[in-house]
Amino acid sequence: MALLSEVKKDYGKLKNYVNGEWIDSNSDRVIDVENPSTGEIIAKVPMSTPDETKAAVEAAHEAWWAWRETPPITRGRVFFKLKELIEQHFENVARIMVQEQGKTIDEARGETRRTIENVEVAAGIPSLMFGYTLEDGAAEGIDEDAVISPLGVFGAVCPFNFPAMIPYWFWPYAVAAGNTYIVKPSSQVPITQNYLTKLVEEAGFPPGVFNIVNGSHEVSDTLMEHPKVKGISFVGSTPVAKYIYKKSAENGKRVQAQGGAKNSLVVMP
Repeated sequence: MALLSEVKKDYGKLKNYVNGEWIDSNSDRVIDVENPSTGEIIAKVPMSTPDETKAAVEAAHEAWWAWRETPPITRGRVFFKLKELIEQHFENVARIMVQEQGKTIDEARGETRRTIENVEVAAGIPSLMFGYTLEDGAAEGIDEDAVISPLGVFGAVCPFNFPAMIPYWFWPYAVAAGNTYIVKPSSQVPITQNYLTKLVEEAGFPPGVFNIVNGSHEVSDTLMEHPKVKGISFVGSTPVAKYIYKKSAENGKRVQAQGGAKNSLVVMP
């Protein structure tokens, strides 16, 4: 197990992870990340610029074809390595989540386990990518074949309530299937994804295959408008889900927009 010293009182100003490198944002807009149980500032997160988001899209697009041509079984092996790393750092992930989100340690440990389970499923991507054939499927003497193929760059706009798990509902499956990815963590809880991305880096994903860009709605809008982004996934409030669905669809993108979830909070001494 990793040392608990990796759980800090101050994580400083967070960086974006683009094309395999940790990069400082040039934005002059920075938001404080607070520990909700103490009110203490534990990190600062930059509101990345549209140009910085576009650079991440270009990096993901450049990385896509080589990753697409990597055999699924080889892509799956990297996810086995990532699963092993998250297991090793399990307690750190959970405790960082408690720090920035405010949930109980048992809830955070449960979420970390769900995160790992998504990686486990993605590691079995060869069996999930089977197409099919149907003899005489179209007409007599005309057979049908269906091949599942990766499309390019995808992105996720993520909420505050599950800092680890919800991005992992989306990106492992897309990346295991041969696409490349950009995650925009919630600016309220960006530290957990920052930490997990260090494990992604250690697992050995090629540069540009997985990226995180911190920021506000400007990052989301840029992803939804960019012609090289093929799809967007979102979890959050219903009004924002409707906005993301409409804007992404208008730009010809595939969309997953889950809205309307509720989280009850009990404030105690």
